Amino acid sequence: MKSKVIFKSFCFEITRKCNMKCLHCMRGEAQDLTISKQVIDECLDNIAGMYDFILTGGESFLEPDMIEYLFDEIIRREITVYGFSCVTNGSVRSEKVAKAWNRLADYIAARYKLTEDAEGDRKYLRSIGRITVSYDKYHQLEYDALETVKWYRQYLNNHCIALRENLEENETIHALGRVLENDDIMRSGKIDYVVCPHRISLLKDTNMVETGVQVGCNGIITCAKDSSFEQQDKKNFGNILTEPLFDIMQRGMRAEPFTEKEAAVYDRVYTELRTGKIDLKQGNELLTYFDSVYTARKVCQKIYPWMTFEEMVEAVYDDMNIQLRKTEDSPYIFTIYPLEEYKVTREESIKRTQTTKIKALLTDPLSYFSNLSSLKASIEETPLKIWDGFKRCE
Repeated sequence: MKSKVIFKSFCFEITRKCNMKCLHCMRGEAQDLTISKQVIDECLDNIAGMYDFILTGGESFLEPDMIEYLFDEIIRREITVYGFSCVTNGSVRSEKVAKAWNRLADYIAARYKLTEDAEGDRKYLRSIGRITVSYDKYHQLEYDALETVKWYRQYLNNHCIALRENLEENETIHALGRVLENDDIMRSGKIDYVVCPHRISLLKDTNMVETGVQVGCNGIITCAKDSSFEQQDKKNFGNILTEPLFDIMQRGMRAEPFTEKEAAVYDRVYTELRTGKIDLKQGNELLTYFDSVYTARKVCQKIYPWMTFEEMVEAVYDDMNIQLRKTEDSPYIFTIYPLEEYKVTREESIKRTQTTKIKALLTDPLSYFSNLSSLKASIEETPLKIWDGFKRCE
């Protein structure tokens, strides 16, 4: 019997096809790939519930039949869902999509149990299904985006809403996909970089996956982090067509040593360095330190495979606290998230490290001795640079 998974947020990549070539598209060039019924079935067979799910692409509305199949299968299987949405370029006006939106929203509304907050209930029930039409100066529009919004509004029921989304003047664009080939956008200063991968994590004291997760139209499972097709194909946790989703989630919890929030700090510093917003020397020193932590955690996982993630994080900081601070008067090392001093005495780190080593010798001596020498080297030598393995910067 399959172990089913509950998700806080789950993305279905409906297709990689697109009928536009937007200059700011983070995905890159469109591909002739569309999700199959087999991928949908394998996913839904493994999902117990989704607090919220998103359709993504490509342009999802180019494949109304697959949207209809996905929604109808969720209803047939009686999967718990609280909301769903999609951002579209607005070029496709499909009655089939609108009717599917209405069916799923009605299904969710019928299962919802009212609370004592009448106003909160009203607002929730009014926006269970959301369609957002993207609109900005980078879209090569031959139609009125607002007219598409109005078109969907006339077909959607009272549990669905259609909105137009504008790119704000001060909003940055991800330096991914087609953006990398656009000199005007790259030189505008209004870009950010997404270079650091992160692990899958569970919501504290629950079995719900807290991290957003995406299934690609070809079955690959990734974090639902803004990324290009190239990144998704290069960095994924497995394929739903070849193994259960539960097993992929277990791997995803150990595949990357940074949390989503730590990865966001790394991306912010990398962006500020590349766009000249922080001093070159300071930025490079920060990234080198981050890379040291990243690499040390990778090695620590091999030395102490029995550790929880939280124990592994503490063990690495303790080891760095010992190696990088020669005396108690030396400046504190710092944690990545929150970005603050690691105010643990060197003596306390030494005690905890000794306790960990004793436990390792008793628990898994083979892993301990075979990987021990790598930990010190990973901190002292030039560390793995995250962006080298995750994205094509230029």
